[in-house]
Amino acid sequence: AVYSIRVVGPTTGKRANVPHPGVRVLMKHQRMSVLDTHGRCLAGWLVSLGRHQKRVILAANDFLLLNLALWLAMSARLGEPFFPPTWELFVVLGAAPCIGVATFFQMDVYRLVTRFIGGRGVALTAVAVGLSGLYWGLLVYLSGVYSVPRSVVLFYPLLAIAFIWGSRQAAASFLMSAGVALPAGPQERSRQVLIYGAGTTGMQLLEALQRAANCEAVAF
Repeated sequence: AVYSIRVVGPTTGKRANVPHPGVRVLMKHQRMSVLDTHGRCLAGWLVSLGRHQKRVILAANDFLLLNLALWLAMSARLGEPFFPPTWELFVVLGAAPCIGVATFFQMDVYRLVTRFIGGRGVALTAVAVGLSGLYWGLLVYLSGVYSVPRSVVLFYPLLAIAFIWGSRQAAASFLMSAGVALPAGPQERSRQVLIYGAGTTGMQLLEALQRAANCEAVAF
């Protein structure tokens, strides 16, 4: 039942229904509970996706963020919202996010475990963004399109690194807050784990296991 307090106005004499403070708190908690339930369902659905589907989602996210970083870099350099005046310039600018996503695939950035991305993952992402910016700057130089300021070629990778890293941290925080993480039980005995395989994915798994209190990686 929802309770209310009738308040009589001092001048008009009209009555107004004002919800009780306890009712407002209850309704707020109910809304937060619904949002938390939806968040857990979304996190569970994302985790249940296949490896290739997750990589497609990350690639689409990075493509949008790289476009945003490039647009902000051009707009900040020109001092106004930027729109490509020519088709040639549009093609050259559109090549930047495509080169970025291709570089990420080439350097196995999408093999990193988003929930447990560590210092190695951040360094690899920064190197991949830097290389993609270098490739794109070379393309701008060879294309003969001189409408792209040189400062944009330097400023764009910095913004891209910030956006990509921020998106990974936001995704990791969302998944962790929804309860999607490695189980950690101090009361359980530590289990010895043998990691089959090495490389970037193996190192990411090692960092994740080191954070779990009930798992101990003993060998690769």
